[in-house]
Amino acid sequence: MTSYLYRRIKDFRRRQSWCFSWNPKKLLNLIVALWDFAWGSSKSHAYPPMVKIDTTPLCPLRCTVCVHADYDRLPPQRFTGDMKMSMDMYRSIIDEIGDYSFGVSLYYLGDPFMHPQILEMCSYAKEQGVATHISSACSFRWSDKFIDRIVDSGLTHLTVCIDGITQESFGATRVGGRIEWVLDNLHRILQARARKKSLHPIIEVQYIKFIHNAGELEEARRMLEGWGVDDFWDFWGSTHNYADQTRAIGEPLPKKRPPRCFEPWFVPTVKWDGDVLPCCHFRLAMQYSPGRDCHTIGNIKDGGLLAMWHSPEYERIRDLVANAPDVGERPEYKHLFCKGCHRLFSNAKEAELE
Repeated sequence: MTSYLYRRIKDFRRRQSWCFSWNPKKLLNLIVALWDFAWGSSKSHAYPPMVKIDTTPLCPLRCTVCVHADYDRLPPQRFTGDMKMSMDMYRSIIDEIGDYSFGVSLYYLGDPFMHPQILEMCSYAKEQGVATHISSACSFRWSDKFIDRIVDSGLTHLTVCIDGITQESFGATRVGGRIEWVLDNLHRILQARARKKSLHPIIEVQYIKFIHNAGELEEARRMLEGWGVDDFWDFWGSTHNYADQTRAIGEPLPKKRPPRCFEPWFVPTVKWDGDVLPCCHFRLAMQYSPGRDCHTIGNIKDGGLLAMWHSPEYERIRDLVANAPDVGERPEYKHLFCKGCHRLFSNAKEAELE
C-alpha cells in the first residue's frame, strides 16, 4: 500500500497544474469522493473528480506496447477514419461535469492530435472552467501557425513522450515516429509560449527508459530542461504488449481499506463513441478488436455520463473492487470489466479473459 500511495502522490505531482480549475464546489466533491473511496462504498455520493475522454483511438505510430503495434499475440484491431468523438458529444460531457470535475484527460489509445478539433475541445473546456491534459508523441510536421494555436487554445498540460534523442533509440519503441519532428515541435511550442508570455500549457516530458535508451537519459534531461520544459519525468517501461495482460487471472486478493484501486470512484473513461469504461488500464487489447466483448458499463447516449456514474452497473464495479473475495463468484459479477485485473486478482493460474 505504501508504494501504491507513493505512485498516486507522484501522479498528482505530475498533474498538479489541474488545480487551477478548483473551486469550493469541486473541492467538496473531491472530499466526498475520497470518503466513499476510503470506505469502499459501492454508491458514489460524489461526481467524477476527473474524466478521461477518448477523443480518438487513431494514431500515426505503432508503439510496441500498444494496440497499434505489429505483434502476433495482439488480436486483430479495427480502426477507421470516422472514429472521432463529435463536438456535440464532447460538449455534452463538459457541460455535465463542469461544476464538479477539475480536469479532463483527452486521450486513451490514440494520439489526440489526430482529432481535427482537439484544440477547439481544449478551448471549450477552458470556457467551462475545466482543465485539460493531452499526452502525445508529437510526431507530426506542424506549421508555426498550428504551434501558435496550441499555445492559444487554453490547453492546460501537455505531456510530450520522448524516449530517446536519437532516431535509433526513439524509433525502437515509438515505431514509425520521427524524433526530429518531435524535438522541433517541442522547441517551437516552448518558444511560442515564451514569446506570448503564457503560463500554459505546462510542458512535461515523459522519458520511458529501456536498456536501449537509458544511456541517453541524462543528455536528454540537460537539453530539454535547458529549453525550458516545466517537468522531466523518467521511469522504466514495459517490454510487453497490452495483449499480454489478458493472461492475468487468478484468485481474489484479500480485501483492503481503502480498496486496491481508486479509479471507479474518481475517473471514468469515455470512448469516442460514448461507451463508458471504469478504467483506462485494463482490457486494452479488447476495445477495438472486432467480435470481442469490450465490457463497457453503458453509453452516455442513454441518459448522460452522470446517470451512468450512479448506475447499478457502476455500483457493482465498485463493490467488486472493494470486496472481490466476497462477490467475485456471484453470477452478476462474472462478466464485469474489473474481473481478472491484476490489482484485484492473483496470477495463480492463467486463462484467457472473456
